[in-house]
Amino acid sequence: MLKITTQTVYDWIAAGKLPAIKIGKSYRIEGGDIEALINRGRISSKQ
Repeated sequence: MLKITTQTVYDWIAAGKLPAIKIGKSYRIEGGDIEALINRGRISSKQ
């Protein structure tokens, strides 16, 4: 779906660039937060 690695997502979460909630060993990210990153031009969606 996105042209980024899993590690990039983890790095953004750690840096506070991508809000996420940690539940157990997993992270949960709201779709609106991903959409906001795409709209700001930080990442591109796979077409």
